Amino acid sequence: MSLISWNCRGLGNAKTMQGFSDLTYSHRPDIFFLMETKLCSLRAKDVLYKHGYSNFAGADSAGSNGGLALGWNDDVNLQVTQVNNNYIDCLIKLSESDPGWRLTCYYAFPDASRRREAWNVLRSLAEDNNLPWVIIGDFNDIMYDSEKNGRVEHPLWRTRGFWEAVTESGLRDFPFEGYQWTWDRGKNTNYWVEEKLDRILVNDDWWNSFMAAQASSIEAPTSDHMALRLKFSLTFQNGTTKRFRFENIWLREEECRAIVTNSWNAGDHLTVSERINFCGRELLKWDTRRPKGFRRQILACKKRLAWLRGKGDASSLAEFSRVRLVTQDLMEKEHIYWNQWAKEFWLKEGDINSRFFHNAVKQRRRKNKLLGLRAADGSWVTDREKVREMVGDYFTLLFQQQGTVVNSADLCPMRQITDRQNELLI
Repeated sequence: MSLISWNCRGLGNAKTMQGFSDLTYSHRPDIFFLMETKLCSLRAKDVLYKHGYSNFAGADSAGSNGGLALGWNDDVNLQVTQVNNNYIDCLIKLSESDPGWRLTCYYAFPDASRRREAWNVLRSLAEDNNLPWVIIGDFNDIMYDSEKNGRVEHPLWRTRGFWEAVTESGLRDFPFEGYQWTWDRGKNTNYWVEEKLDRILVNDDWWNSFMAAQASSIEAPTSDHMALRLKFSLTFQNGTTKRFRFENIWLREEECRAIVTNSWNAGDHLTVSERINFCGRELLKWDTRRPKGFRRQILACKKRLAWLRGKGDASSLAEFSRVRLVTQDLMEKEHIYWNQWAKEFWLKEGDINSRFFHNAVKQRRRKNKLLGLRAADGSWVTDREKVREMVGDYFTLLFQQQGTVVNSADLCPMRQITDRQNELLI
């Protein structure tokens, strides 16, 4: 599933309409968010309907200013919860029983004198939110000086104020590929300026729930804003989120080091934790493009070896040696893979025994699987939602209990780093 956000700067314009049609037909997004349509909602709805979006929500423009439009197809279970001139707030669900996740399509006040008002809108949206949340659109602000190229520096109070609003709202920047400065003005003049006004913000729950999500900027020549595209899979897990795990076999791939280096340096303003998460996402995307199934590849190589064996010409002999080395490498990778997933069990089995490792992994998965809990009244609870409630209630009660007060004098003295050791560390 994909979503495109674009400040089109006037949907009634013929050239803008051509640009919108190009984005629609080239990328086929399931959800399309348009800002500054400069149209009433009825006209914007008609445009989106003609482009295949049977569902619509929008806000009228104020004369030749503003105007929001959101269209989505019937494959998306989207419920609009609030609409005004600044945002369209939505809930996307997989099923009726699914709590869903939150999508906010956002357009900040373009007037610089209303910056603080725009930041407070962000804070108010974040209040009482308990869902995975993504907010996308034109924020008409930047968080860092590096997000602007131009002669006049951005006021410090504005970058700091926007950054504080984002942080206090529990949001983080979601990195996107492509050109980062999404808006420009005065190109090829002495007054040329470009800024990263369009962006995607997410909270930690959304970040962890959609590990395979990808975003990119898209050229849109009919506007001074680039479009943003967000691709994600609707495989949101209501239960535990599968953690990223580094595969030891990746260390044998030359591409791995380059991916780690490029991913680590991709976001200049990401924290260490965010860099690690982003690096993990890039490794997962790279891994999905690689051939899977060591056993199938090994069998294919063995068939190739059987066909080459006995051939005496130079090319066949060279090919036989090459395929044999590939087979040996695949067998070693398979062994390393199951070593890692079988954890300490592989230490007890020194020989190459993939079946043993495979069975050990499956056994641990069965052992770790939670099927149910016994309630205080002795009944056996297997319903997933009730089990989650029981776990939450247990730990809530646990951490509300009063603990014993420990006198600091009774604690063991802590060793401290000396000044000399500190100098060596620096």
